[in-house]
Amino acid sequence: MGPYLPWVILTLVNVPIFILYGKLLFDDFQGFLDAIYFWIKPDFVSLFDGQLTEDWWAELKLGLFVATCGALVAAEYHFVVAPYILGIAD
Repeated sequence: MGPYLPWVILTLVNVPIFILYGKLLFDDFQGFLDAIYFWIKPDFVSLFDGQLTEDWWAELKLGLFVATCGALVAAEYHFVVAPYILGIAD
């Protein structure tokens, strides 16, 4: 088993959970796209456009989404691949 295979499998298995969590956090797909747009858009441009608060809020939600999804996969990896459960960790 390759070193990245458990990470890939756990990430693919969690895609439905990520989608449901994204709907909860962003309301719809357009909200997610807006968060990515504000993440790419520089903050000083948002300041001059009068959208700085929306920019910060969207970036906060996107960062929270990425961090919690990553933490979920890391926690599952720890519990599934830990040596005391399957005995396959390095």
